[in-house]
Amino acid sequence: VLLIIFKASSAGEVAEPTPAMSDKVKAKAKAAKPAAAVASEEKKEAKSTAKQTLLERREAAKKPKGELTVAERRKRNEEFAKKYQEERLRASFRGAKDWVEKKRPWWETLKDDLDVDQEGEEALPVAPLRAKRSKLESNLAQLTRGQDTRLAGLMNMSLKAKRR
Repeated sequence: VLLIIFKASSAGEVAEPTPAMSDKVKAKAKAAKPAAAVASEEKKEAKSTAKQTLLERREAAKKPKGELTVAERRKRNEEFAKKYQEERLRASFRGAKDWVEKKRPWWETLKDDLDVDQEGEEALPVAPLRAKRSKLESNLAQLTRGQDTRLAGLMNMSLKAKRR
C-alpha cells in the first residue's frame, strides 16, 4: 500500500506531488491543480528538456495511463467484440483447398498399397489366410460310430407319440 500525502496550502490548493509518488497519482494531482499552476509547471518542464536525453524526453512526452472513462471502455470493448466475432467467423470456415489434392476413396488407396506384381501375385495379402484343415476324418468317425442306445430309444418314443 502506497501512502501519499499532499501538502495543502492555506488557500486550499493541492501542493506539488512528491517524487516518491507514482505516475498515476502525479497525473491525478495535476488534474486537481488549477490551470495556471499547470501551465507554469509545463513551462518549467519545457525549459529543462534541453538538458534531458532523448529517452528522458520520450518518457516525459508519454501520456500517463489513467483509468478509462465509460465511453473509452465501451469503444474498446466494441473493438474487442468485432475482432472476436471476425475470428470466430473465420474459424468456422475451413481454409482454401485449391492446393490440396483431392481425397481418394479408401479402396483406391488399398489397391495402391497392395501393388499387384507383374506376374499377377499380390505383394501383400488382403487378409490373413486361414489354414485349410480337412474335416473328412472327423466326419467319417462320427458316421461310423454306432448310435447310442438311449438316444435311439428316445427317438422311437417320440416318433410313436407323433403318430398318435
